[in-house]
Amino acid sequence: MRKKDNIFISTLSVISSIILYFVTKEPYGSAPKILACLSSAVVFFMIYEVVINKSLRTIYFLPYIVLSWLYFQSPFLLNEKTEYFLRTIKEEYISEISIYCFFSIILIFSGYTFFYNYSVKPLSSRESKFSNSQLRNLTILFIIIGILYRIGEKFSPDLVAQLSNLIQILFFAPSIVLALYTLYLLRAKSKFKIDLYHLFVILFIAFEFLLRLSTTLMVQVFILFFGGLLAYFSERKKLPMISIIIASLILMPLYQARKYFRVVREVETFGSSELAIGSQILKQTLSSNSGFDNKLSDFSETAYNKEHNRFENLSYISHVVLQHKRGSKSFLLGETFYWLPLVPIPRIIFPAKPVNDMSTGMATNYGVRGEFSNASINFPMLIEGYINFGFNGMLIMAFIFGLSMKWFVMKFGAGIGDLNLIIIINSMKHFVHAEGNITLVFGALIQIYLFWWVLINVFKVGVTRERQ
Repeated sequence: MRKKDNIFISTLSVISSIILYFVTKEPYGSAPKILACLSSAVVFFMIYEVVINKSLRTIYFLPYIVLSWLYFQSPFLLNEKTEYFLRTIKEEYISEISIYCFFSIILIFSGYTFFYNYSVKPLSSRESKFSNSQLRNLTILFIIIGILYRIGEKFSPDLVAQLSNLIQILFFAPSIVLALYTLYLLRAKSKFKIDLYHLFVILFIAFEFLLRLSTTLMVQVFILFFGGLLAYFSERKKLPMISIIIASLILMPLYQARKYFRVVREVETFGSSELAIGSQILKQTLSSNSGFDNKLSDFSETAYNKEHNRFENLSYISHVVLQHKRGSKSFLLGETFYWLPLVPIPRIIFPAKPVNDMSTGMATNYGVRGEFSNASINFPMLIEGYINFGFNGMLIMAFIFGLSMKWFVMKFGAGIGDLNLIIIINSMKHFVHAEGNITLVFGALIQIYLFWWVLINVFKVGVTRERQ
């Protein structure tokens, strides 16, 4: 049955790629377009693998492969050529860039799909399952962790920042709360009724939602709800489509409005607390206030660089390639990789630990970030592979990225088993961070692995439950 499913999914993926070819343009000619459509087949394969086969091990990789394709291949299918201020795109290099980007997508897919399918022993048993009473207790525990984290952010932000980098479960506690609560609701035998436990959880989730809405990173809101979505998919092997549609209808207007509030800084008039800011953003966005609708419309029309495609890195890699082609930069030969093994060492123990400045100093040095900018411009892993070893290095690193992600997913049990589900939620942000540099993504995954290895093997967390 599995073989028949794969044949069906492969056929469906090829058909989807052919359709994509006929409904898109070719701003840089036919060759880059053909390669982009060919590479889209592996992306469609991953999508159908989740939808049709309900594959958990695929769902973690899906955002990364989709985003990587959008960043490096989709610009070859758009109506217009890509433009971005500060960056130069020399069309004489487009053909070469398109070829290596194509093979990079294929190699990322190959590294993830064909290796470590059965040979990696997970940190925790895939059979582990919490009882309903344990789910309730753990939900309360992670709520307390989440509250302590927020209190620490308020009164000792520097210390909490260091702790949350080392112990990343602090940041993900609310997502884990929603996942555990979802499991409890799905497994509960009794009829749902509001009691102190349910009220406490719902108020905490609402509180976290408003706090995250007040920040400049809308992705934090999506991370909050992804824990519950993943728990539902893991338990029922299907997606809660009605809930997803309702959430999308609420979140999309908020996503569109958040940039307006961030740029015009109107939130400063809402109040001094993040909770007040989040509440007002929600109220203004969802109300029928035509005045705000007009403000948002005017902002969209006059926004600087409003036509820039957020989901492209063609301008990024083209500008970086240009620096090397004209001799302004030499290849770094692995120089940026030395941050990675130092990540697990806390700065409080090693104060002289070098700072990873790829999104600031390195980005400025390559001219993809303004010299006096305060913004942090992520340095994508594929481009980091290029600046170290050229196009061939980009291909090698692409394969290693896919291979490494698969190892971590399988080491975390692909989220199968309740404890593994918590671990995978603890790491899910880094599986979707296609724009992050190598140290930022895999350094965080190493930290998470070491943290849970110690809890499970030294402190025996989860061992008793697995035996039960």
